[in-house]
Amino acid sequence: MLKDCVAVVTGASRGIGREIALAFAKAGASLVLASRTEEGLHKTRAAIEGLGREGFVVPTDITKSGDVKNLTERTLEHFGRVDVLVNNSGIGGPSAPLWEIDLPDWEETFAVNVTGTYLCCQAFLPSMIERKSGSVIIISSMSGKRPLWGRTPYAASKMALIGLARTLAVEVGPYGIRVNLISPGAVEGERLEWVI
Repeated sequence: MLKDCVAVVTGASRGIGREIALAFAKAGASLVLASRTEEGLHKTRAAIEGLGREGFVVPTDITKSGDVKNLTERTLEHFGRVDVLVNNSGIGGPSAPLWEIDLPDWEETFAVNVTGTYLCCQAFLPSMIERKSGSVIIISSMSGKRPLWGRTPYAASKMALIGLARTLAVEVGPYGIRVNLISPGAVEGERLEWVI
């Protein structure tokens, strides 16, 4: 059980992120909900409140350090601590052979999937280190472990998260902080329909 736990979930406005937030709420946690899509965040919050838990909405673009700083400050002001950080935000990126992919599309995929995770970890870890307690969860993908035709930026970014998680676990383990990475397979929803 996660009674009285405070969990931050990025990409909580829909899909896997919303389901993660609801699972935490069912286990007794209070949630900080972050995403660029504010309307979806409020829907997630309503579902969490229906379970008798608190959902605190902070619209955030995780590719912007100022937004992430605001997310961290508002979270710590409101709850006083963070027990779990779930780095779920991600985009699918372009779908084409590598030689047809434009640099801005490649860079955007890495900005959200990798740099956004880095910024969130960088912002929230100091308070966890100070308390010598915490958990960081990174949502990657099976595409980071096996080829997926036409999805080079996505697959490469998700593989990068594996290296990030393994190294970060070594760095923060001595402070009592766990780092875990989850690599889901295909999940029904808008993104999978677009890929297909």
